[in-house]
Amino acid sequence: MRVLLTSGGVSMGERDYLPAVLKGLGATILFHKIRLKPGKPMLVAILGNHVILGLPGNPQSAYLNALLFLPVVLSRLEGSSEPDPWHRGHLVEAVKNHGERPLLLPCALRGDHLAPLRSKGSGDLITLAKADACAWIPEGGMEAGETKYLRVI
Repeated sequence: MRVLLTSGGVSMGERDYLPAVLKGLGATILFHKIRLKPGKPMLVAILGNHVILGLPGNPQSAYLNALLFLPVVLSRLEGSSEPDPWHRGHLVEAVKNHGERPLLLPCALRGDHLAPLRSKGSGDLITLAKADACAWIPEGGMEAGETKYLRVI
């Protein structure tokens, strides 16, 4: 098996052709869209001897989804145990999440303390470059305290 990474073209816009093209080629779409912000348009498909990871086009979304999904795919193809990318840390302040999906919030990591960084959205590469981690913020938000996080460096 081989892995093919794509970026963009997987959302619902008029120029997001990848899902239809893959179906037309006979690919099996394993899933398309996930409950995660950023990163909702993620797509995973099988076409012949290729696993296709259709990453979103926005930079934060693509980077974070690659960190979450690519190690799992590679470990399964190798026959090794799946990596667990999550760590435990302490969010230093409350964070609101008004959306209907869990949020991966860029944070500065100091020891096991997560200081939220103000992001302008999934196209904000400057904030992602300043982040050491992204905290998992459930729907509705989270008070200061223990949470899981994903290292982004």
